[in-house]
Amino acid sequence: TLEGIAEAAIGRGYQYIAVTDHTIGLRFGGLDAAALGRQRQDIEALRTRFPELHILHGAEINIDRHGVPDLDDDTLHWLDIVVAGCHSHFDLPRDEQTARLVAAVRHPAIDVLAHPIGRRIGIRPGFDVDLSAVFEAAAETGTALEVNGHRDRMDLSSANAELAATAGVGLVADSDGHRYDELSNVGVAVGVLQRAGVPPDRVVNTVDLDGFLAWLDRDR
Repeated sequence: TLEGIAEAAIGRGYQYIAVTDHTIGLRFGGLDAAALGRQRQDIEALRTRFPELHILHGAEINIDRHGVPDLDDDTLHWLDIVVAGCHSHFDLPRDEQTARLVAAVRHPAIDVLAHPIGRRIGIRPGFDVDLSAVFEAAAETGTALEVNGHRDRMDLSSANAELAATAGVGLVADSDGHRYDELSNVGVAVGVLQRAGVPPDRVVNTVDLDGFLAWLDRDR
């Protein structure tokens, strides 16, 4: 529940947390614009109950094979934070896959590119993609790339996180938590970043609330 997420975040000493449910473009479904509107009402009620925690209302949208989001731009722009992920078309040719990810990174409403190479450890390999082109676009736009702490993802890897940081890309340490206890996955993401030698100032959610909100407002 949203209440349980808030309580778990406060228990971890967080100043802020982002709620980013999946949206309609996944094969198993997700929230559409109307459902997100209803969820916003629930989150606004929750904010009054937990004033010590800043609850960001976002979504993890799906990107199609051409890099187009599964929600309209008006909906994307009223969300507090937009995370974009590719959850299909894993075997596109290298140039198409690269163009798809670059298009997502360049979309003005997208703040974070989730699990950028799409790998699932022991399940499927990552995309065939020119990450240098994705890093270049992300550095230009200020879009952050996720270091996903879920143990079957760890994507970006430490090697790719190091390359991204060297290219001037902002990174975000993320739990990819779908259950309360998975919030601790953020420790895995931090470990990946430490192994990569990425300094805290290259990780956008190491800052306090004011700093994080300023980063979100960078191009809005």
